Amino acid sequence: METLKIRVATAEDQAQIKALLEASQLPGSDIDLGKQFFLVALHNQTVIGTIAFEVYGNSALLRSFVVDAHFRSQQIGARLYQEALAQSKQKGIGHLFLLTTTADKYFDRLGWQRIGRDEVPDAIGATTEFASLCPLSSIVMKFDI
Repeated sequence: METLKIRVATAEDQAQIKALLEASQLPGSDIDLGKQFFLVALHNQTVIGTIAFEVYGNSALLRSFVVDAHFRSQQIGARLYQEALAQSKQKGIGHLFLLTTTADKYFDRLGWQRIGRDEVPDAIGATTEFASLCPLSSIVMKFDI
């Protein structure tokens, strides 16, 4: 896609990020660009994909990973994911964690490991996503960078 641009999100992107997350039934009520590091994929200045992480020491919670349904199967998610990994490495993150109810097979293919909720660092377990936004039935996964 020639008009695709991936960049760090700005405050002006926040409403579009929330709308995209809500349209995909992902939690967005706790979005805070000062707390989470967001990347966005833009097509003609419209946010069509996003991925974020919250940093806690040398670990981070990967979250808010979605591509608009109209733009899927075009490798946009793969590009967002690769950029998030690169940014994680630059920030000294050694371990990524996530919660999912639907994308576990996707992350299995990327080399993530399924773990128990009790295996995440305390700071990750205390995040809003772990504490209240994601159901207890969510699959917890870990990736060592």
